[in-house]
Amino acid sequence: MQERKIGCYDCGNDETRIVRGSHKFAESGLPNVTLDGVEFVQCVACGASSPVIPRLVLVHRLLALAIARKPHRMTGAELRYLRKYADLTADALGRLLHVHKSTVSKWENGEDQISHQSDRLIRVTIMALAPDLKDEVPDVVRQIFERIGSEEPDLGISINVQEMDYAYA
Repeated sequence: MQERKIGCYDCGNDETRIVRGSHKFAESGLPNVTLDGVEFVQCVACGASSPVIPRLVLVHRLLALAIARKPHRMTGAELRYLRKYADLTADALGRLLHVHKSTVSKWENGEDQISHQSDRLIRVTIMALAPDLKDEVPDVVRQIFERIGSEEPDLGISINVQEMDYAYA
């Protein structure tokens, strides 16, 4: 198999190098997620760099798990991430929770705060429906639910892509 050289996405130059660093994971739709240990393809000519995110499916699973285990009430953006992770529409999630899809939309857009009860029900529902999170439900209920605080601090999530582990920042 022939090794393919990765060229610069901005200027087309073939001379690039690989550097390691942190990447603000804005592609997740969440403002506070950082991927640590990411390799970047950096152009020698123009200096542009593009992240190479390994095992992206596992990164998304870790992010969903970090949100589900977060010791504070979910934000609307986190709800949207979990809903999409479980491949649910706002209408489908609303039907499961016995609320109108406009309520789900208001939660996701920060127009209404997610109640304590709804927060916990959403976490369990999403985890039960996402095949790779089902096994985590008992642990989250036993260890996290009692500790979930009412405030919504801007708690960041840092995922180490080398270790495939996460921490709250």
